[in-house]
Amino acid sequence: MKSIAQMNVQYKRKGMIMPTSIILAFMELFTLGMFTKNFLESEILGSILLALVIGTGGGLGSMVSLDFHHWLSKKIYKWDK
Repeated sequence: MKSIAQMNVQYKRKGMIMPTSIILAFMELFTLGMFTKNFLESEILGSILLALVIGTGGGLGSMVSLDFHHWLSKKIYKWDK
C-alpha cells in the first residue's frame, strides 16, 4: 500500500492521494494494535516474529506493486521495453 501511495504522489494522481492515505492509516493502526496485543499477551520472541512477518509482507507487497505498475504501464502506454 505504501508503494501505491508513493506512486500516486510521484505521478500526481491527486484524486487517489487522500483515499490511499486514509486506507494506509487504518492499516497501520490495525498493524500497531495487532503488534501491541501480541506483545502484551506473549513473549518478546512472538513480537519479533510478528515484526519479521509484517516486514516481509510489506517488502513483498512493494515488489509486487512495482511489477504490477510495470505491467500496467506497458498495457496503457504500449511500451515495448
